[in-house]
Amino acid sequence: MDLQVVPNPLVATFMDVFVVSRRELAGTPNVIRSFASTNSTVAVRQSEDDLDGRGVLIWTGRVQLESGVSGLVRFEAQAFTALGTDVRDTASVEIAAVAAGKRVVLAHEGVRLDMPPEALGAGTTVLLQVEERVEEISPELELRRIVDVYPAGQRLTRPGRLAWEGV
Repeated sequence: MDLQVVPNPLVATFMDVFVVSRRELAGTPNVIRSFASTNSTVAVRQSEDDLDGRGVLIWTGRVQLESGVSGLVRFEAQAFTALGTDVRDTASVEIAAVAAGKRVVLAHEGVRLDMPPEALGAGTTVLLQVEERVEEISPELELRRIVDVYPAGQRLTRPGRLAWEGV
């Protein structure tokens, strides 16, 4: 089972949640969102039910955070296979609201995004998502992480810095 969180590219407080399974599950997966010491259930519905044909089952849900929030948003999906095996997956994003005259710093999964004051307009919500992945691109090059920063298409008025551990 795989849990994917896909932020809206233009409005970072909106996120789509996907639970993908290549094995038959005993029921609908449970998805919990944890944010600011509050846990809530994410309602998911099955959108793909073709295990025999396409080899996949997919459930989808949506999450909307309040404007102006900052912190780690963690998701956990849990289900049982048809044979009774407990399967789980997690995903998370770091989110921050830009305040006038304040620096924005997001740190998540070994990646740090640092933007000086006034780099983005006040009230903009910035989201940092990091996916760990080991994929050989060529014999000399290996992909280790995919880093996404939202909202897409923003132009910084002052340069920021993106860095990761180990470099």
